[in-house]
Amino acid sequence: MMIKNFVDVWNESGAKEQPFSNFHIVYPKVPTQGNSDDCGIYVMKFMELWSQGSQQPCVLLRSDVQNFRVKLANRLMFSQDNIEDQAKKLVMTFSEAQQRPIEV
Repeated sequence: MMIKNFVDVWNESGAKEQPFSNFHIVYPKVPTQGNSDDCGIYVMKFMELWSQGSQQPCVLLRSDVQNFRVKLANRLMFSQDNIEDQAKKLVMTFSEAQQRPIEV
């Protein structure tokens, strides 16, 4: 259904005609989450492997989700495309700030 809708929208948009009927449709095995809040993490992990051309099935265990979240947050925070220097400094000094005695 989604593919038909995509083709319909494409054709209605006035974009250059494409031979969609010649495309080979693949339904890869993808991991599924067991809750309602990790779907984005599962999709991102699958896309990460897919974009690297990996032929291995995407396996993401529930126990891996938190580590993947941390790695993803670090990658976003410290990307050369992230120009928010103040946030980067806050993250880098967070550990130091936690170890200082609280002044009363």
